[in-house]
Amino acid sequence: MRAKIILAVLGAALFLQIAALIYQIIYYESVLTYGKTIVLQIRPLDPYNPFTGRYVNLRLDSFGMKMPKGVRCPTRERERECKLKLFVAFKDNDGISEPDEALTAPPSDDRAYLRLEGEGHSDRVSFNYPFDRFYMKEQKARYVDRSSSITNAAQNKVVVIVKALGGKGVVENVLINDIPISQYIEDMEDYGDYK
Repeated sequence: MRAKIILAVLGAALFLQIAALIYQIIYYESVLTYGKTIVLQIRPLDPYNPFTGRYVNLRLDSFGMKMPKGVRCPTRERERECKLKLFVAFKDNDGISEPDEALTAPPSDDRAYLRLEGEGHSDRVSFNYPFDRFYMKEQKARYVDRSSSITNAAQNKVVVIVKALGGKGVVENVLINDIPISQYIEDMEDYGDYK
């Protein structure tokens, strides 16, 4: 009898773990399919960390904005900063998305938006993006790591494509001069040496 109870509990725990994994996959794919596109300029790539493996470090700049109307931080002397979760709407500026305004609710118009955590300072709030990595195949990431022609930001326009749905964002791809990074690497003359 006791063995049946233990098996039932273990079975339920396994079922919940699998269900949570399936939910995450479905949610991720629905954001990529139905989300609005946000294009963000990134600083030079830094694609390797010996402790976490090969990936492209997106190195997005933090940004500051005017505090939304009606939102205030505590004014006590010890609490000069406050943590806020706000909706940030984006506007298009020559193909690059820029933060347009911070809001307390999702925008009523059709702008793409993310729900970001920020730090408030009197009448301003500063934000950091919640995504900082783009994973790719090991061989290609190693090539990005060793190729100074890719990581030279002055030479290449490097952007990250983020899909946003319901305030959450998922990194879809990294583009170099409007070409997906995987394709860009394959088109490089000396990539064959790394295969």
